[in-house]
Amino acid sequence: MAVVVAITALLTGACVPDPAPPRAEKERVDLSASGRDDEPVDDAATTGPAVEATDESAEQRPPGHPERPRAMDRTDDLGAAAAAAYFVELERYAFRTGDLTEWIRISEQACKWCWLTAANVAAIFGIGDSTVGGETAMGIPVPFEVDPDQGVYGFTFELTSEPMQRVDPEGAVVGSANAQHVLFDIVVAHTPDGWRMLFGLVRSPDSAGPSADHASP
Repeated sequence: MAVVVAITALLTGACVPDPAPPRAEKERVDLSASGRDDEPVDDAATTGPAVEATDESAEQRPPGHPERPRAMDRTDDLGAAAAAAYFVELERYAFRTGDLTEWIRISEQACKWCWLTAANVAAIFGIGDSTVGGETAMGIPVPFEVDPDQGVYGFTFELTSEPMQRVDPEGAVVGSANAQHVLFDIVVAHTPDGWRMLFGLVRSPDSAGPSADHASP
């Protein structure tokens, strides 16, 4: 499942820049400064799982907004996997467009990574900058156990993204990120309001996998 990302494209690790103050002059910004511990590698893109969308019409969604999968109506592990994949796409969408409406809605207050992501997106688009490139491919989610009896599930996605650039309102390139290949750990929970994101972590493929401690919000 390929998603065009403008920035995070980062998402994936492509790049999530830390919030930066307005620039008095054109300086080069390292978009990889996102608190991620990964190093870009030149790997082939992976393909992601096919997810059936709801009947929501395209006219009701902003252009490019991910479609909510039907499977998210479920409350089991299949619903959790669909929600996790949808949340990954939302992050990519937010970095591409600056639209944080749905991202904020699905983020639990305790999810520090969720709010760091929102701050990074706001820092880019709040001063009129935007992102270009960063097309991302998402692999099939690999589950890791958190607390399924309480409706809490964890998944690891393999993400591969193309180079991305950050440009200012005049079109000048003020930052860039190389192609990246990373793993994205995400924890989701089913609540009375539906699926919500509790935790996120982007790491290098050779780093330690998720544990009970690091999978806690």
